[in-house]
Amino acid sequence: MAKRRLTSLAFLAGLVIAACASSGGARDAGTNASATSAQSNAALVARLDGLVSAFKGGVGVWVGDPATSTPLYAHRADEQVIAASLYKLAVLMEAERRIDAGTLRSDQVITIQPEDLTGEGSMYEAGTDITVEQALEAMTTASDNGTALALWRLLGDDAIRSALVRSRVPDFRLDVVGATMATPRAIGTIFTLLAKRELVSRAASERMLARLQRQTINDRLPAGLPDGVVVAHKTGNLPGLTHDAGIILTPSGPRVVVVMTWDSDEGAANTLIADIGVAVYRAATDR
Repeated sequence: MAKRRLTSLAFLAGLVIAACASSGGARDAGTNASATSAQSNAALVARLDGLVSAFKGGVGVWVGDPATSTPLYAHRADEQVIAASLYKLAVLMEAERRIDAGTLRSDQVITIQPEDLTGEGSMYEAGTDITVEQALEAMTTASDNGTALALWRLLGDDAIRSALVRSRVPDFRLDVVGATMATPRAIGTIFTLLAKRELVSRAASERMLARLQRQTINDRLPAGLPDGVVVAHKTGNLPGLTHDAGIILTPSGPRVVVVMTWDSDEGAANTLIADIGVAVYRAATDR
């Protein structure tokens, strides 16, 4: 009887030791994963610092993981920069919100007016009738200006500004007369909320993401990435200004990348933005 009791006690002790070893192994694995992640982030920061410091021109960068509350990298993230075509994100957001609410139909017809045609050009002539869906697609995937201004006129300044306020997007100064200004942090906030499907409703967010994934101007963020990597992004260009911002889907989850440049050569800016996209993707892949 005593021998059986000793055997049972030995068995239980073995279980306890095994459980402790297993728990210690899990802690070790978690610690190792955290250390690897920290090393990867440190390497990313060093790489991005090098790219930014070598760039001849102004640059603001915001890189984030939607699962964390602080950015992975920020450089002049609160600089007010002329947004160029990044203002179209705000127009798209309000249009999709209204479509979801039933106050705007995607098959509703709008007419391109002479005032919608600016020096930046458009694929449509004044007097052209198109649907809201066609306008949203041209504005987003080809960065068409005539359709963007027609949609802006349809939706109204105040409604678009209110949509930005409701979505808690800071430092996005919408101005149809002058130049719309935005910070890299503001654009990063839009894409972070979008990645979490919290910018507008889930259904509207999914439509926005799908449309941004159909972007046809891919000479910046996606340019150096491996074939098949999905990027939902929006570009912006004006003389001396070259931007790209969006979500890169990586093996470790989505990464938000915003790069806004000014007083710079367009070719050099395109190269910088592509290099930043590659650095962020590699850091997320090597974890």
